[in-house]
Amino acid sequence: MTNLANDTAVQLAFLFILTSSSWFACAAPKSRTPEGWGGLRASAISGPECPAGGPTVNAAITSHKKGKPPHWTFVADLRVLNPSAVPVWLLYDVGDGETFPSVLTSLSLSRTSLSREGHVWSFHGDGSFEAVRIPGEADLLLRDAELSTLQQQRPPVLVLARRISIDGQPAEEWLGRPELLPPEGDLNFNPESRHTDVERVWKEDGLNAPALQVDVLCLSHADLASDATRP
Repeated sequence: MTNLANDTAVQLAFLFILTSSSWFACAAPKSRTPEGWGGLRASAISGPECPAGGPTVNAAITSHKKGKPPHWTFVADLRVLNPSAVPVWLLYDVGDGETFPSVLTSLSLSRTSLSREGHVWSFHGDGSFEAVRIPGEADLLLRDAELSTLQQQRPPVLVLARRISIDGQPAEEWLGRPELLPPEGDLNFNPESRHTDVERVWKEDGLNAPALQVDVLCLSHADLASDATRP
């Protein structure tokens, strides 16, 4: 009789542990962790300032849009030079300006206009940015690009990168669309004038989202000293 009681107690204890473990497993959150979705840590936006004589980008602020505090959006004309023979990426409107996204939950490719056509890449995950591919020996003026910041006095960062990788593969190869801008000219980057050509979307919670990495070449910052930046 004692043995039977002991066996029953052991079985009940085992059942309690099993059901408790199942409950905790089901209750465990599947959303983003402090290191980023899938345990990937977002990398800091860092690198040298862009030197004269190499690929460079300069932003001239033309106006601003005051959003819901503390969000500000500056409208800028971007002058981009790439004297090298190798294409580079220009990243702008780079989220909080402190870290790159660690994973990708959506990616879209949009045409700027039908007359003077170029393509803008929009990357979204645990952060976001817009990007364009600048060909070698390029001299371009990109008008009405929007640069967001959470602090009116913090200059938005502009990034020139050697490569953007998605799951270890160059983004242009991963998507199968090279989409370089023309080597020279004047393009309008107003978001309202763009038309989406390609869009890839994953689950919002980031499960199975591909990893994203940016190989930084150099950084530049928009000058907020002009009258166009003042309320």
